[in-house]
Amino acid sequence: MSTNITSRRGALALIGTALAIVAGTAASAQKMSAHSADRTAWDRAVAAELAKFDARVGFDDGLVAPDEIDDRYGELHEAHMEAFRTLIHTPAPDTKAVAHKIERCLANDRYGFVEGDTLDAFSILVADLQRLAGREG
Repeated sequence: MSTNITSRRGALALIGTALAIVAGTAASAQKMSAHSADRTAWDRAVAAELAKFDARVGFDDGLVAPDEIDDRYGELHEAHMEAFRTLIHTPAPDTKAVAHKIERCLANDRYGFVEGDTLDAFSILVADLQRLAGREG
């Protein structure tokens, strides 16, 4: 499933607008974040997604028997996608974490790993920003 570039640009513009709104209330959002998100869960989700991404990118099919390549890569794909979705669904504890989510969406999209999942994540990112700005939405 290929993502339409116009939709991607529109989604990125939406995120940019949301970030601009949040910039004015970043200090209060940082204070609120300590109570509204679990930093430990966030740190675990980040570490897991990065490790699964690296394993997938670093997959060397020369180290696997030819008849096992598809199965092994499929396992890496599934593990990475699960970790990516967990990261996206883990509440961002601060605006820096939201920026990290955006970076991970873009990195995954560049590799063609997540297809439609990247655009689907933007509504979650906007919800993170609204929560951090104190405007539950």
